[in-house]
Amino acid sequence: MSKKKSSKKKSTQKPAESLVAGNHDILRFTDEQFIWRFSPNQTDSELLEAIFVGRENQIQTVLEKIKDCADQGSSHRVLLYGPRGIGKSHFTALLHHRIRDNAKLSKKVHLANLNEDETTTSLVQFLVRIYRALCKEYPKDYSAEWLDELLDQPPSEIANTLTSRLQTRFKNRSLVILVENLNLLFESLGAKGQHELRSLLQENPFISLVATSQQLFKAVTDRSEPFFGFFQQIKLNPLSINDAQELLVKIAMAKGQEDLAAFLQTADGRGRIRAIHDLAGGNHRVYIVLSGFVTRESLDQLVAPFQKMADDLTPYYQERLRWISPLQRQIVELLCRERQTLNPKEMARRLLLEQNSVGKQVRELVKIGYLSENKRGRETFYELSEPLMRLAFEVKEQSLLELLIEFLRIWYRPDQMEKLRKNSLSSTTKAYLDAAWERSQTHADPRIKLLKAELEKAKAEGRENELAQLWEEKAEASNNANDWLKAGYNFATINRDYVQSIACFEKMIELDPVDGSAWHNKGMSLNFLKEYSQARECFDMAIELNPDHVFAWCGKANSLRDLGNSTKALECYGKAIELDPDFDSAWNGKGNALLDLGNSTKALECFEKAIELDPDFDSAWNGKGNALLDLGNSTKALECYEKAIELDPDRSYPRFNRSEALFSLSRWKDGFDSIRGAFKTSDIDRNSASDAETIFSLIFKHSENADLLAERVSTLVDIYEQAAEDQGFEISLSSKREREAADPNVKSAKSNLNPLSHLADGLVKSLPKIDAERFSDSVLQSYVTAVENRVGDMPEFEIALRLFRYGIKYLISGKESEFVELISPERRILRQVFQLGEEDSSK
Repeated sequence: MSKKKSSKKKSTQKPAESLVAGNHDILRFTDEQFIWRFSPNQTDSELLEAIFVGRENQIQTVLEKIKDCADQGSSHRVLLYGPRGIGKSHFTALLHHRIRDNAKLSKKVHLANLNEDETTTSLVQFLVRIYRALCKEYPKDYSAEWLDELLDQPPSEIANTLTSRLQTRFKNRSLVILVENLNLLFESLGAKGQHELRSLLQENPFISLVATSQQLFKAVTDRSEPFFGFFQQIKLNPLSINDAQELLVKIAMAKGQEDLAAFLQTADGRGRIRAIHDLAGGNHRVYIVLSGFVTRESLDQLVAPFQKMADDLTPYYQERLRWISPLQRQIVELLCRERQTLNPKEMARRLLLEQNSVGKQVRELVKIGYLSENKRGRETFYELSEPLMRLAFEVKEQSLLELLIEFLRIWYRPDQMEKLRKNSLSSTTKAYLDAAWERSQTHADPRIKLLKAELEKAKAEGRENELAQLWEEKAEASNNANDWLKAGYNFATINRDYVQSIACFEKMIELDPVDGSAWHNKGMSLNFLKEYSQARECFDMAIELNPDHVFAWCGKANSLRDLGNSTKALECYGKAIELDPDFDSAWNGKGNALLDLGNSTKALECFEKAIELDPDFDSAWNGKGNALLDLGNSTKALECYEKAIELDPDRSYPRFNRSEALFSLSRWKDGFDSIRGAFKTSDIDRNSASDAETIFSLIFKHSENADLLAERVSTLVDIYEQAAEDQGFEISLSSKREREAADPNVKSAKSNLNPLSHLADGLVKSLPKIDAERFSDSVLQSYVTAVENRVGDMPEFEIALRLFRYGIKYLISGKESEFVELISPERRILRQVFQLGEEDSSK
């Protein structure tokens, strides 16, 4: 009995086409004014929505609170905080649009969006700002003329009148105030103004506040302050690498730059974004600035936004440095200069300070958000939490911004920069381009250094599923054949993404067509995709390049066996064993080929040899069980299957095979439970759902009466029907038994193999295993009745049941004429099942 799908030991989407500058000139964004970098509220709302990434959960949290204000009349106070450029203004601008665009919400909520650049030193000024904002937002509902006349009154009168006016207007409505830079507002109000504002908010529950700040500040963190514990605090973290990629892709798509969007999703594009991300530290505004690049025509326009961004951010970072102690400032300045992580010992050495003092201060800097820490073994290394803090030094210490030079090195290859240098550029732009090109002549690609470090970090942190993508990015940057090999190997063995692995191996073959390992690995991936003919061709090429490539011989044998040529496969396994007598996989494969050819005794010897070489070889234990089962030793076979399951509990096929041994021992309940367990294993989507024909034949052979036969057939179909439903296949509802309707929210199928279709196929293939001479015609006919009663109304079995019915007729009469009522394709199937040869068309 052959177990074709259980023979192999664990093996060691075609990517988007790389759009390189050589093929598409220079990839580009256009329309510099498309997105407002420093005033997102002036950007089109649809575009703001289209390029919003990484913060959906947070904005939904705030929206839910505003809905609660509208529905329940309650008030909420939210403080969004994060460093400059992190995307707070984008967040509040989008929040504003979502509230205004929600017909139901906008009837119950009015917004006062305060101008962030206006200074406020008293509560009355704050109230006037609120009313002015309402006049601007809702000119039909609020009168600017009335407010202008009111300003002739004394300040206390104005405050009372405005408060009363708001209370009247918001009896059945909520007021949501949007305030940016809350820390500056509180600083300007002073202690007296803060207490007055707190009283206003507490006494008027129709008012809610959504505010932003670059960091938490004393007025909200100090227990002695009036606003301590007053706000729900939501931190806006830097964009992740995936967020950054998504943002740039969305901007490209919004601008119609489909070529750039496609490029950004390739390994080369991801690698460049990763390097930019390392420079920018996830700063939202940097990516918005960079979205205005990079055409031959607009390169001049790239420099100005960068310089504006630096001018905007530098005072902020310089101010932040003034907030910390001199020793802490020295540590931060050192990390700004060095552009790398350092441990306290090295910091102390370079600063000529005591290590204990430095260690204490770096821990405090981590606590207040200036530094972040990374563990490497027992040591801790520190880096800037906001890499853009280096701008505070670059602007003062040199005329050219290091960030922009490094960006140009990342985005352009040296040959592209050389081409761009010949264009007519401004003197400033040319200086940046020259500096980037000159550095590229003496320094390695910054992406490669970064990716090496990221690979080591991913390995240390156990993020194995990311290794393939990182190796692919490194291969794109290095164009090194060995890097492509490692990328393909990781895609195949860890991610089990064989399409992507083949693409990597093909890149390796382009670079080194005479390296047999690439051909061999491509063949292995093709085998997993069941492209056996193509796989065999790859193994042939590997063998041609290296006739002693033992793995290629074994791979070719696997392909031949899967193509149904077990005789040729046996020869190839023999060659692999000749080259390496201790190659356990070759012995295992040879054993399975011998099983295919019906030589169970010699197959058993091969499996035992494989186990001798590797006692933990689960596939060999399974194969030994198959051989023993074929030889009639079900008890010993069961022990072998148990061992295979112990060695790898996630494999399905030993559990399916174990069910056959249990059925042979008349342990029916245990056998069916074993099949249920097999369907719950992790590899069920990659392996055939059991040797169904053998299971059917065992049920037919060992069911003593019609009732037991019907019960066992029904149980088997029940199990496969449940498996089909669990895997996301739509199932038919049987009219012959009660069954709940299928879940309308059925999950997507994880496999192309519908277990019910596989079972139906197994029913037909079980025909030649039925011993017609041993059983009476009525018993054989009872098989049809039992199956028909259970699956007669199931579409998956419609053709299979008809073929089974006529197959039983043939077994009873022995006459091929029984097939005459079937159509030609169906006759051909039954002739193949019974190995009757080609039909004589002359009859």
